[in-house]
Amino acid sequence: MIRFSKYDQASRSVSVGSLFGAGGDNGINASNETIYALLGSNANTPTAFLAAISNGGFGSNGTLANTGLAVGSSAVQLNSGTDYAEYAGPRSGEAAFADYRLLVNANANWTNLGDGSFAARVPNTENFTVAAVPVPGAVWLFGSALAGFLGVSRRKA
Repeated sequence: MIRFSKYDQASRSVSVGSLFGAGGDNGINASNETIYALLGSNANTPTAFLAAISNGGFGSNGTLANTGLAVGSSAVQLNSGTDYAEYAGPRSGEAAFADYRLLVNANANWTNLGDGSFAARVPNTENFTVAAVPVPGAVWLFGSALAGFLGVSRRKA
């Protein structure tokens, strides 16, 4: 999970990695605006695109062409004109963190609050969790058989 803070201000920050862009307002606060998560030394020469989010479509203000990203699997397309959106889908129950990818990229799992001022809104920062993988009964059976063989071999020695 990467959290962007004060994205629309010159003092913006991100919890992991770096933010690139001109000073001032770079937020999603109108229509057809796009934010990319990418790897590279600067925004003009990315080595890989990780994800993208747009309010109104990936068009002239932020295309997915040549990024390797696709809406629904690695890019979120919010409703047009959305100033604030928050992931409201499942955050628990999946077997691996990668299993959340399609859930996070589905527009239906986002609360789109539309146009307005949301500076006082506190976002949901609940962690994503993965389900514990149960140890199959065969492992316990194998372990007890192995312990039995060790016990038998000690008695013979």
